[in-house]
Order: sequence, then structure tokens, then C-alpha cells
Amino acid sequence: CGNTHNIFPLAEPHLYDKAYIFCCPMSGGKTTHINLWRELYDCEVISDNISFIKIDENSEDIRLITYVSPWIEIEDQCYEKRIPLSGIAFIKQGKENMIFDLEMQDFGYNLFENNNVFFITKDMVDKCVQNVNVIAKLGKGYNLTCNKEKDAAIKAYEKMVLKK
Repeated sequence: CGNTHNIFPLAEPHLYDKAYIFCCPMSGGKTTHINLWRELYDCEVISDNISFIKIDENSEDIRLITYVSPWIEIEDQCYEKRIPLSGIAFIKQGKENMIFDLEMQDFGYNLFENNNVFFITKDMVDKCVQNVNVIAKLGKGYNLTCNKEKDAAIKAYEKMVLKK
């Protein structure tokens, strides 16, 4: 996170020409949720492993793109795909399925909370904070409380993709 390439590791599924990321601690439901989206919406899942968010300053507008780590063994070299990031859902397990928008400050906090980030120098910490602020400003964050069932995937899809 504190490097000079403006990347941030997360796990993700992709839908059409947009990327949607599900993020939570281990065994929190990322793979289950990704598989539900695949089953319900026939979306392409590039990776359910480590992925990155890059702050792309080379486009007309600064935007966020996501891609798979080149160090992960996956078929068809899909780590070469770069897909615009549409949203990140931070999953918390619960009995009821709910999803709501996160404010920028909460979005940034969730990025830190859900990633294993190790810092070596103050400059690395400062760069990481700067990157998280840019991601939180440009990105769209959601808090998804769910019970790992189809209704959770339906609610997340309606909110994140259909904007209901």
C-alpha cells in the first residue's frame, strides 16, 4: 500500500465491463458471495484471490482500475485484464441481508480495516494514507451485512449494479 505504484490489494469478482470487489476477513463470505453472483448473474469471475486497485492517472479523468496479481496462477493469463472499478462491498456476517452506501471517511476506514498492511517507514504510511484517501474519494463503498444466501447476493447486485 505504501509503494509508489498506487495499488491496494483486495479480492474481487467482475461483472461485464465493471469490477465489483467483496472484501472481508478470511472466512467472512467473499468466495461464497462471488459464487452466488456467478450462479445468479452469470458474471465472469477473474479471480477470487489477491487483486489490486490502481489509481490510473493516465486516463482523461483520474479513475480506479482493478487487476489480478501477476503472481497468482490462473488460467488464460487474465491478470493482464484491467477493468474499471465500480464498487467495493465490505462484508459483515449477519442474520438479515442489508446493504447501504458508505460515506468517504467510513470507506477509507474499511479499506484499512480489511487489509493486511505492513509499514516500514513514515513515508510508506503517508503514501498509503494518501492512496486510501484517493480511492475513497473516487470509489464507491458499501457496507454489506449478509447471511451468505442468495437473497444477500440479490440485494448486493440490486444496490451495486442496478443502483436501486
